[in-house]
This record gives sequence, structure tokens and C-alpha cells, in this order.
Amino acid sequence: MIQRAGVKALADSLDTIGIMARSVDDAAFFTGVITERPALRQVSLPAAPPRVGLYRTPMWGAAEPSTIAALDRARAALEKAGAWIAEIVVPPEHQTLSAAQGTVMGFELVRALAYERLSHSAQLSPRLAQLLDEGMTVGADAYDAAIAETNAARARLDAFFGTCDAMLVPAAPGEAPPGLGYTGDPVFNRMWTLLGTPCLTLPAVWGDSGLPTGVQLVGRIGDDSRLIAAGLFLERALAEAA
Repeated sequence: MIQRAGVKALADSLDTIGIMARSVDDAAFFTGVITERPALRQVSLPAAPPRVGLYRTPMWGAAEPSTIAALDRARAALEKAGAWIAEIVVPPEHQTLSAAQGTVMGFELVRALAYERLSHSAQLSPRLAQLLDEGMTVGADAYDAAIAETNAARARLDAFFGTCDAMLVPAAPGEAPPGLGYTGDPVFNRMWTLLGTPCLTLPAVWGDSGLPTGVQLVGRIGDDSRLIAAGLFLERALAEAA
């Protein structure tokens, strides 16, 4: 939704600009201003408690104890506040989306950073150099297959959401890492970035270090207002359950 003009490209199919704010309301306000969509600035709590799908995703095995606790706390808070919760089974088309994201990113990354790779390879970080090396192994046929797989999964999103207003999913494997050198493992973000669904992450529990573990709400493509309303509901439910 937020235009990427002026942003250094990494992977055209995946690059997304997001908002960080102190509250859901502030995030909605900033998004509404930046995108010139005033309606997003006026989103309020839903008239009735939302219908939420609890979706552990195919990557659930990567969840650390703090993420398991965060999801359990969010679910309990939503249920206490009157939300309808349903456990969602992983559909077949989601099983390989994380791998498809890696394929798409690798293929596009090599081309977006061709100048840096060819002219300044010695100045690249080891992690970026590794990603570029891996991307060089991705051929056009594999890329096209990953795009086709993505489109097929995206076409089934309405059936996946069913009657749910949003999906409650893990946001990260565990507690936020200390420092600014590493943002953490994006394993629980890859498939949603690939599909292009709007996502909203809220802190749910805090570790001994004072850093949070978040949970993520995912909405239908183009349905940001309903996602924000569900986020406002979850934010209040977590505060009341504290």
C-alpha cells in the first residue's frame, strides 16, 4: 500500500514498507497519512468481537517457548474479551510457501544488486554475500514455478480465511534479539510477504531482558481497515488481561 519510490530495491515482488508506532491507532494514523487514505485514520473498535483464526502455520516447529506463550496469552485475552476463536489447519498450498519466498527473493536479489555484486563485492556483508551466492543458483524455471505457486495460494486466500476477520499467527521465533545488528529470523513473515497480505504485529509478552515477543494478525489483501479494527481489539484485550 505504501509506495516504494526512492527505496533501494532488494526483491521487487517482496519489498514492502511498514510502519512502527507505539500503538495500533498511531500505526493506522501514519498509514492513512502516508498513503492518502483518510479512512484508515478513522478506524475504530469493531462493533462486535472479531472472528479470529488461530493459525500456527507450517513453520510452527521454529517457535520458541516465548512465542508459544505469546500466542497462548493472545488467544486467552481474545477469548476473555468475547472474540470467536477457531483453530485453522494448514492447507496444502501453504506447505512450501516459505521455500517459494526464498526462491523468489534469491532470483530477484541477484538482479537488483547486480551493480553492488559486480563492482563492490568486497564491501558487502558476509550475510548479504551468502544470499547473493545462493541467489545465483536459482534459475528462471524455478523462479517461474515459485511465482505460479504463489499465485495459486493467493487465489485460495478467501477460502482460507472463510468467516474469519483475521488470522492470529506467530510473529517471530522468540523474543526480540538485543542490539541493532540483527532483526531476527523472518521465518514467520516470509509467506505473508510473498502472498501480499496486510500484517500487524503487537507485543504480547516480555522476557527477563525487557524485550518483547510479539504476535501477528494477518488480514485479507486490501482489507486493511478490518485488520486494524481487529488489532485495536487485540491491543485492548491484551491490556485488560495484564
